[in-house]
Amino acid sequence: MMLLTSLPAEKASAERIVRLYRRRWQVELAFKRIKSIGSFAELRASDPKLAKTWLLAHLIATVLIENSLGEELDSPPEAAADENTRRPCL
Repeated sequence: MMLLTSLPAEKASAERIVRLYRRRWQVELAFKRIKSIGSFAELRASDPKLAKTWLLAHLIATVLIENSLGEELDSPPEAAADENTRRPCL
């Protein structure tokens, strides 16, 4: 793997660059999930106030869906059957 950076050499160890790249990649994946869950392919409002309301409503719904899916997906299969081992919703 080759990663290029514009960071100054004194601030850019190989380990740091890889850590930063991995964090950035996680952000990219989060945006991709948000776009696919929230149906953001097409903005269905032309009025700026209505567009803002539509976007905020879809972002809230997407966060709620992501939160509920993430809780289930983070649980190991054997723990999902036992309600006592489930993590509380934050």
